[in-house]
Amino acid sequence: MPPFLDHFLWFLFIDFTCVLALSYWVFGQISASRAPDLVTGYKAITKGILLFGNIPWVLMGIGSLAGWVEHDMEFFVPDGFQPIVMLFHLVILLLSGALILWVLFFGGDQMLVSHPNSVRGIRPIFSPAERLRLVSTGCAAFALLILAWITFAWLNAFDLIR
Repeated sequence: MPPFLDHFLWFLFIDFTCVLALSYWVFGQISASRAPDLVTGYKAITKGILLFGNIPWVLMGIGSLAGWVEHDMEFFVPDGFQPIVMLFHLVILLLSGALILWVLFFGGDQMLVSHPNSVRGIRPIFSPAERLRLVSTGCAAFALLILAWITFAWLNAFDLIR
């Protein structure tokens, strides 16, 4: 990894999150002429991405700039029980859970489906809301799998498995 990214990988992730939010803002501006009632939804999606999508990366930046970790990769392959790394993983877990709950139970699926370009179709045999629920459930399962893998690596449990 380039030396610059040892302590500034978090900044790159913030940039990617901001580009994603910008794309939703652009979709909102384009749809304003066709469906003005969707503009507020696009603004809410954009604000949600900017706020909640950057929380983990800001925590990573704080830990990196404060010198609490040797390099940013410690957040992905933990080398010990640093509190900032544990908080980083807890925040990702909580944000993922909140997003899944919003999509499955609080109308997030209908909001995202009603805003063009926010969700691409999977297969035409499912309704858009069903597709979004399937994708959300799959993403939640994938996130839990990754968190379990990181937890096992964290506790050095792989030495017991081999």
